[in-house]
Amino acid sequence: MRRPGRAVAVFAVLALAAACSRQEQSHVSKDARDASRSAKQAVTNVRRDPEWKRAVSDVRLIGHEIAAEVRHSAAQADAAIHHLASSSDRATRVHDDHANRARHDDSDS
Repeated sequence: MRRPGRAVAVFAVLALAAACSRQEQSHVSKDARDASRSAKQAVTNVRRDPEWKRAVSDVRLIGHEIAAEVRHSAAQADAAIHHLASSSDRATRVHDDHANRARHDDSDS
């Protein structure tokens, strides 16, 4: 079953669009162009604003500082991992030496 309400709504929209005069359509089109130009000019004004430029510069500086801190922390973590690995290697060698001595002592007995 078809709904007559949908067809009526589509017809109403088409009728309203056709009812708009060329002058009204031209006026709406001009308003849209003016709004676009206005928005473009506002963006240009913001980009030229010294306070905006300072804010962008501050954000860049903060980004560089954060990156330096991350690199520093990564280097510290890397050093700690290497230290832990070398400590583990030494402990393994000591353990293996003790185990070998124990086996050697047991075989002598």
